Amino acid sequence: SSDALTEPTVVDFGALEGDSSYSFHFTAVKAGASTAIAGNNAFAIKLDQWNEQGVFGTTEFGVADNLFTAVEGGSVNSVFDAPVHVVIVSDMAAGESHLYIDGALSGTWAGNIPFSGDTKVMGARLEQATDHMGEGSVMHSWATYSGLLTAAEITSKFEALPDVSTGGGDGEVDLLNGLVALWNFDDGTFNDSVGGFNGEERGAAPIGFTDGPGGYGSALALDGVDQFVEITGGAAEDLTFEGGSMTLSAWFRVGAFDKGWQALIAKGEGDRWRVHRRGGDGSGLAHAGGVGEGPAGADISLGEWHHLVAITDGDAAEFGTRLYVDGEIYSENAATPSLGENGKRVMIGGNPDTGNRTWNGDIDDIALWDRALSGAEVASLLADGPITLKPTILPLDGVADAGSGLDGRYWQAEPKAVLNLQDKGEATDIGLHIVNNYYPTGTFTATGLDFQGGNDLTPIREWLQGDGESYVGADGNMDDGIMSFTGYIRIDNPGEIAIRSASDDGSIVWIAGQKVVDNDGSHGAPGPSPDGSYNFEEAGLYPIEVAYFNGDWTNDAGEHGGANLGITANGDPIPGAILYSASDIGATAIAASSIAAAAGDAGLHAAYWTTEPKGAQFGEDSQGPIFQNVQGDDHGLALFGTEPQGRFVATTMTYTGNDLTPILEWLGDDSGSFIGTEGNLDDGIFQFTGLLNVAEAGQHSFRSSSDDGSVVRIGNQIVVNNDGGHGSPGPAPDGNAFFPVAGLYPIEVAYFNGDWTNDDGDHGGANIELTMNGESIAGHLLQPAGGLPPIVASGGVSSISLADDGHVVIEFTGSLMSADNVGGPYTAVEGATSPAMIAPDKAAQFYKAE
Repeated sequence: SSDALTEPTVVDFGALEGDSSYSFHFTAVKAGASTAIAGNNAFAIKLDQWNEQGVFGTTEFGVADNLFTAVEGGSVNSVFDAPVHVVIVSDMAAGESHLYIDGALSGTWAGNIPFSGDTKVMGARLEQATDHMGEGSVMHSWATYSGLLTAAEITSKFEALPDVSTGGGDGEVDLLNGLVALWNFDDGTFNDSVGGFNGEERGAAPIGFTDGPGGYGSALALDGVDQFVEITGGAAEDLTFEGGSMTLSAWFRVGAFDKGWQALIAKGEGDRWRVHRRGGDGSGLAHAGGVGEGPAGADISLGEWHHLVAITDGDAAEFGTRLYVDGEIYSENAATPSLGENGKRVMIGGNPDTGNRTWNGDIDDIALWDRALSGAEVASLLADGPITLKPTILPLDGVADAGSGLDGRYWQAEPKAVLNLQDKGEATDIGLHIVNNYYPTGTFTATGLDFQGGNDLTPIREWLQGDGESYVGADGNMDDGIMSFTGYIRIDNPGEIAIRSASDDGSIVWIAGQKVVDNDGSHGAPGPSPDGSYNFEEAGLYPIEVAYFNGDWTNDAGEHGGANLGITANGDPIPGAILYSASDIGATAIAASSIAAAAGDAGLHAAYWTTEPKGAQFGEDSQGPIFQNVQGDDHGLALFGTEPQGRFVATTMTYTGNDLTPILEWLGDDSGSFIGTEGNLDDGIFQFTGLLNVAEAGQHSFRSSSDDGSVVRIGNQIVVNNDGGHGSPGPAPDGNAFFPVAGLYPIEVAYFNGDWTNDDGDHGGANIELTMNGESIAGHLLQPAGGLPPIVASGGVSSISLADDGHVVIEFTGSLMSADNVGGPYTAVEGATSPAMIAPDKAAQFYKAE
């Protein structure tokens, strides 16, 4: 039978006579002094012979207990807590039975198996509970054969078995079930790959990384002085498991036991969970999880990698808490646990309830589950390598046969401003910071990922080659040019594919949120680390993100360096037809690189401006958009670069009123947080910023119903574009976003209310309501880390309006500054006095006053 069984069950082995073969695929948990694989009232096949002898055998009840004898090079030792395939071939003519374990001949016994008809599997005796496998055991499949299976047939059957170690088979060993958090540190961050429980480093010196155990990538290297990682993402109580069960898995290496109770990872003292050194003497570990520490185990060797699993079983079925080290039970406490809350953040390498307990050594691949893992799952963690998360992708159903290309964005920074995409601690490590925090200089569609032949001075449109025709935005070149490509790649034929990103200068490639190539830094092509690979396990649309920058380099002769990017798959250029944009799919592919590590309290930070009447309705026409990366339609974005007249904390994204509603009345319960100069909603402009807590990867829908215009950006990418002057809900209130992994994503909501009256002089509404998946988005929003910024009174733009002749009129105090990009740098506008008149034919500029 291929139907999995999770408890001892009587089944029909069929009518067997003479030679016969018996096949069992199971994961057994030890429960008593003897454990049977199968048996009836007279006979049993034993996984562990009576009185815990630890070897395979047979029992003739009331007659004899027999043992299998190992063949040369074989083993007949019992196998618990891991999937195993056992075949016994009963040869009547030879008067002996042969034991095969995982496809290999392992032992023999001078006797035959007499089974036929009703037989119990996972135990013995049909009516009595004799020699049963323990709770959590699984019989994945079993089979009987009339005749002798050959060695080749047995090997073939073993090789054809499904993988049950990670949920690939019957699902009884499923390490993704209940997985709450996973910190593997492989990307050089402290981010959680599952639930957005991202961390921040603490300590006087930056935390370093080292090689983890074989096959596990990077690991934390903690100095034992004051370093630890505080889990600031998500809600503190979500990692408490209050009153329930939990499991913690981690790899660790002890540099030194140099302080009492030093913590490997902890939620706190008392009834909170923790794993730490046991006491101040010796070299043992302890796990407490809702009940006191278990007894001291054996000393832990220093300088070597060890694996631990700490379990709290709220039901105390077999134990209250149990600690495994290197696959073996290390210590346990039988008392029923009750996990409690303390409102504090989990610390990796520290304890939030007490100081001076920092870990001295290395830590890697920490995982948390909201349930007690079985013995088989514990064994799987040690035996089967790193936990592999199933990527979140989109199906191909209903998707066009060919895509239009990836969504591209371009920024130009100041010369020599960028030397790395990722933050490595220097002021020039700002490539991704620019991508995720500043409005782009221009946008385009990339119908391929091969851009060759350019240099620092190549204009952006020329560098894009044929894709230059799609470019919209200000002019620029590749001198400190930064690019982001996002969208989806279509995979029809699954398998492992080699990905190469040869670039001058740095490039990084993510697929389904996983960093596949990290060729960052300032260098010539192809770069120091252009190669990677990704296993596309199934057909579908995989989110893809490419970040690239070209620096500013000249040789002694003044000649500029190259600006090249070429991404290939299995050595070939990636066809444009398999690249899909947001418009192709109807969902913006949000960049995993935009995920933030830290957040503040619930809500968003909001800034507020007012302009002269009708001032917010400029654009190409009187009702034109103002939040676009297009000259003439970007005045609202320019205003965001100036000092606002007010700020507040938005705890909701539902506000109603009309043009004349005073700001404090419009804010309702949020009015108490308002600072600055009050006004009304007549030509009011708002910028809401913070973080969106996406608890589940995949596609989510958003709706920004507004009067007048609103634009929602997530990860600095437009998800809803409901800009322009209009009534509620507006012409385009809906949008979708696809998140490759869970996490904290930057969100910005830009909103303006114009100045509209009907023929009777009645004013129009001033309303906005933002929802996620059809429900209020408020519960998913978090403020940026740090408090609400103050209002700077030294200078600022007080109003922006449009004169009859088309000039833009800026009234300001202080000094008027301008820049080509919203991120600057800003320089003083020579001779500017308020009000300043900006000609309508002037190239796009951003202004602020200070």
